[in-house]
Amino acid sequence: MNFKLGMRIPPKIGSEGIEKAAKWASGIQLDVLDVPALTPEVKRNCDTAGIGIGSVDAVHMSQLLSKDDSRRANAVEEVKKQMTEMAPLGGRVMFMCLVPEDHSLPRRESFAIWKDTFPDLIRHAEREGVGHGQVKWDQVAVRLERIGYRGAISIELEDHRYWGSIESERQGIVKAVEHLELYFK
Repeated sequence: MNFKLGMRIPPKIGSEGIEKAAKWASGIQLDVLDVPALTPEVKRNCDTAGIGIGSVDAVHMSQLLSKDDSRRANAVEEVKKQMTEMAPLGGRVMFMCLVPEDHSLPRRESFAIWKDTFPDLIRHAEREGVGHGQVKWDQVAVRLERIGYRGAISIELEDHRYWGSIESERQGIVKAVEHLELYFK
């Protein structure tokens, strides 16, 4: 396979701690692990397990689109700090799910806040060598290499049949790996 294959840590597997999650993921031949935070401890556990760092979840995501200027400014500074701290540890992709703090905020206002807020974040990310993962949901069923994608592929455990226990989550991840290996032959 030409792509690095990884996973977001499902809740039950994550409840065992980063050391066990990293060892298990490496044991089923995953290449990277998406982590909620990248700390020296997380990096050390992943290195020991022989697995790389995939994406790192951004902090204060909803506050980045807050109507409150001070909350938004604080969120921007915290995300920039996070980028600066994760870069030396090998964090190169930050995961963001941009949903406004106020869910009733009209899209026009959300986009205006985004347009005002994100140039500073993007400049900082570029200085730190950090990128932002993006999913084009209308294109996930196509062959990724045909749309020019060359990054890591992460598995999110969305199939409810594999929820409920650590063993069920593990079975779901293994099944997804097998599926993706066939897909990318």
